[in-house]
Amino acid sequence: METKLTWLEYLNRLPGSPPDKLIADVADIAPSTVSRWRKGQDPRPAHAVAVARAHGLHPFGALSAAGYLSDDEMAQLLDGKPIAELVSLDDFSTATLANEVARRVRNLEGE
Repeated sequence: METKLTWLEYLNRLPGSPPDKLIADVADIAPSTVSRWRKGQDPRPAHAVAVARAHGLHPFGALSAAGYLSDDEMAQLLDGKPIAELVSLDDFSTATLANEVARRVRNLEGE
């Protein structure tokens, strides 16, 4: 069984290991908010969802890491399967994947 991530661990494992400013920018939140998370403040549920979506991740994982969903609730929602089994890259069109890569490259160039 996987161990549950904390919110800080979740942030540290975002795809591409983005810096805090990029985490904030792509999720459309203030950089000071990410700074407060680094100091131990819990995110609002909407912010956790925004971070997940902005990085191409399922919101359930973010809500779980932020402490808004328990392990039991996650198990019920996912029928005991990891999110990776429910959503795979094969579920997305080539155009969608190419657009996401292009968006990420633009974000990196803007740093």
